[in-house]
Amino acid sequence: MKLAVSIIVPAYNVEPYVRECLDSLVRQTLVSKEIIVVDDGSTDKTLEILREYAGCYPFLTLIHQSNSGASVARNAGLRAAKGDYVMFVDGDDFIDECSLEYFYSLAIRHNTDIVRGKYYIYHEDTGSVDKHNDLHNITSVNTVITGRTYIREALESNQYEVTPVVNLYRRSYLLDHKIWFLEGVTHEDHEHTLKALVEHHNRLIQTDRSFYYYRMRSTSVTRTPSLQKCKDVISVATAMEKQVEIWDINPATHRECLTAIAMLIYQLTSVYGRMQAGSANRRIQVDLPTSLRKIGIRYAPVKLRLRILVFAYCPRLFCLCHKVKRRSQQ
Repeated sequence: MKLAVSIIVPAYNVEPYVRECLDSLVRQTLVSKEIIVVDDGSTDKTLEILREYAGCYPFLTLIHQSNSGASVARNAGLRAAKGDYVMFVDGDDFIDECSLEYFYSLAIRHNTDIVRGKYYIYHEDTGSVDKHNDLHNITSVNTVITGRTYIREALESNQYEVTPVVNLYRRSYLLDHKIWFLEGVTHEDHEHTLKALVEHHNRLIQTDRSFYYYRMRSTSVTRTPSLQKCKDVISVATAMEKQVEIWDINPATHRECLTAIAMLIYQLTSVYGRMQAGSANRRIQVDLPTSLRKIGIRYAPVKLRLRILVFAYCPRLFCLCHKVKRRSQQ
């Protein structure tokens, strides 16, 4: 039987949250769906809960793998998917119950490769919910455009989002163009999103609908800084730089892609700053390749360039400034 949407859920040690996630998925008003949950070698009771749900819902498939990271889990889910469209949902998050039906109907009506939504930030400690983005100054909301048009408008309005979880993708679009997640690194969303938006011609709709609840929790993998994550950012940015140089894109789009890479380099300064703050007085060495230094300083938004410049060429001064700033905030 033809399936409309496959929901792919990577899950690793999300025992306290995964029931809320799965409940939001099995209750979706869209009937033609499948849920593929990839347990990434959980060591808590996540797998036990997943087996329980798989036994109750015939449209839920459980895949188990040794701990390999979210990228490997997402790719495994994509290989197993049978739906015309796919959506990625992290195992500690949840979505509104009418989301799939709404986004799928838009995709079919307008024959799009990507439908983008917005997300809420759900603060675990207080239970409060904030809208993340109001899309002001993006003129093409709820209109069929290309990914290249989207990235231009999003960068111009400082509202470029790289997370894949706000997207409904045509599965054949991802497979035909070999748009997989980089494996073995964090911050892979930057490379995946840029490739999905820009490398190939596509049809996209950016909606103004918020539907995804991103759980803000202190123990999240993405919120814990480390030297390895700094190295991952550099690896991802390097991969993006190599790809952009061989894509058949016009000069304006090329500059926009370099700006997207510069934004990732700016994120590196944040990861490094938080990691350095927890390392007492020992300065941790992170070497940023010359080509990435130039991209960051030349193509980042003007207000971000000084931070990248100091990080790249005066790391001692950067650490000192970061410590002074943190002390002033305490």
